[in-house]
Amino acid sequence: MKCENCGNEFEGKFCPNCGVPAPESLSVCKSCGKEFAGRFCPHCGAPAGPVTCLRCGREFEGRFCPSCGTPAGEAPASAAVPPAQAVPNIIINNDNSSKNINTNANLNQNVSQTGYDAGYRSRKSRVAALILCIIFGVLGIHRFYVGKVGTGILYFFTGGLFGIGWLVDIITIVTGSFRDNLGFPLV
Repeated sequence: MKCENCGNEFEGKFCPNCGVPAPESLSVCKSCGKEFAGRFCPHCGAPAGPVTCLRCGREFEGRFCPSCGTPAGEAPASAAVPPAQAVPNIIINNDNSSKNINTNANLNQNVSQTGYDAGYRSRKSRVAALILCIIFGVLGIHRFYVGKVGTGILYFFTGGLFGIGWLVDIITIVTGSFRDNLGFPLV
């Protein structure tokens, strides 16, 4: 074999004179008749020998597979795509024929007149509300304390509804029937 770099004749895979790898064995192209090294002719693209088609698996000689037309040495774009899977059949049954009947039974027996459970209590103190009502009742401060801002403003400008609302609030706080803005009894 002759080295392409230095022209030295040698046997083996590397030139002993310059270290350049030996050229691959040359093949003669069956299509164009030119010599080339490798699996495919760089001039016309024909394979050096029989090639297995990457699409259909058939062995052939030439530039294209006679079965499927795929170029030699190339996988077609469709070969990379997995085969289509079966599309699931989805059935939507929406006839809206229900009568919308409420079957829930009301099991809350402890619900008070205001609609709140009788077991719950306000976080506001009854004693604090009573002290505020006795001292500042005509100004409605006790109503601001329990969250009744609207009536607190009314009491502030009318002097506890001219003293009558103030007396009624003292009695309701002492008896325990005074409630906060959410309807819960004071603690």
